[in-house]
Amino acid sequence: RFFFFFFQAEDGIRDVERSRGLGDVYKRQYQRRVHGIILMRILVLCILLVGSMAATGYFIDMWEEIRDPKCFIAAVKSVVFRVYTSIGKVDPNFNKNMVKMKDFKGNMSAYIVPSQKVEVKKQAADIVAAAKNYTQIKMLAIVIEGRDWNTDPVKNVNFLLALVTELKRSKYTICIQTEERAWDRIMDMSSDFSDLNLWWNQHDNDPEVGRRFRPFGGWRQPKAKQYGSGELCGNSIGKNSVFNIQALTVQFK
Repeated sequence: RFFFFFFQAEDGIRDVERSRGLGDVYKRQYQRRVHGIILMRILVLCILLVGSMAATGYFIDMWEEIRDPKCFIAAVKSVVFRVYTSIGKVDPNFNKNMVKMKDFKGNMSAYIVPSQKVEVKKQAADIVAAAKNYTQIKMLAIVIEGRDWNTDPVKNVNFLLALVTELKRSKYTICIQTEERAWDRIMDMSSDFSDLNLWWNQHDNDPEVGRRFRPFGGWRQPKAKQYGSGELCGNSIGKNSVFNIQALTVQFK
């Protein structure tokens, strides 16, 4: 037994046109090729856009004293050391690590865990005094996380504005390291710092910087991302990727 299926095409147009010449066939083939080219260009553009979210470089951050300098120097190209702690003091490991890295030819920067227990000008002066002895340090990242903050976001914003202003006077590039929930809780989603680059703290083990990022605090896109943690040469480290090296700082390569 045979079954025959009949399909009506193009919304009844074939009922109106009894036949099509070769000109119509070639025209439709041409249209298909044009549509195919357009779709291919759209696909290529999408691939380029997705690729632009991928990391173009990697760096680590750390707070411990380096245990094996030779191993460490051989293993990394860019590193960010903690220079200031939330208890309101310069990190004693900072100078130790900088001395141990004297033969390091890569890029070094520093990050700050600020303290509202210390007056802003003194805090900035202590940070600059610790960092200025090392000309490799060009960027200072300010970490906005943790529970040691005022419950009034307005006071937190004013504190950070003052700290950024003081540090900028010493010609350092300043960026902010934070994540959405912390920024909301501490800064009430203030957009006053959106002119600074964002180092996004996500810890999702995905090095692609822009994936799953939701704009907040005036930032449309992060320039770097802390995507995980691990161990290197006997030390605990943070793993980070860079969205656009030059846009963040020339220190990250």
